[in-house]
Amino acid sequence: MPPHSTVTLAAPLSVTTGGRSTTFTVRQDELASGGSIVGSTGTDTLLVGETLLDLSSTTLSSVENLFAGSTNNTTFTVDQADMANGGAVIGGASDDTLVANGASLDLRSTTLGGIETLKAGSTADTTLTVDVADLAIGLMLSAARQLPAADRYVKDGKWTSGPMPLARKVSGARLGIVG
Repeated sequence: MPPHSTVTLAAPLSVTTGGRSTTFTVRQDELASGGSIVGSTGTDTLLVGETLLDLSSTTLSSVENLFAGSTNNTTFTVDQADMANGGAVIGGASDDTLVANGASLDLRSTTLGGIETLKAGSTADTTLTVDVADLAIGLMLSAARQLPAADRYVKDGKWTSGPMPLARKVSGARLGIVG
């Protein structure tokens, strides 16, 4: 393991190092209550070894990326301290969820990929802050190109019976922004 990478867990985990980065593969039952995962000076990744990762009682430090390690639905439960500036939370091939544990979760500097649902983790008021402009453009492109319908078409296996009808092109279209 590179210098400055430390882990405090209840059970052994898989650690892969490559140059200045470290990938920690961990299952929920391996996380010690009050434990910590401290990355190195490179770009470090925590790979979820199953479908649930609740970091409520675990401290992350210098771990930039959280990745789903399963093609099944994965739920990440994090608080603001777990989110590295400029980091990423990347889901798998299923419907993945990011749960905010705490009063607020600022995701403006976090790359979200394959995360279909953002949820508040408590009954108290929770504020989720996202980059609204990027989200709005993404939603407009998704609607115009019928991406949810295309995704369902493939997942339902209809692609074997023939191609899905093409959606409208967005190039050359006009867009008005009010507000």
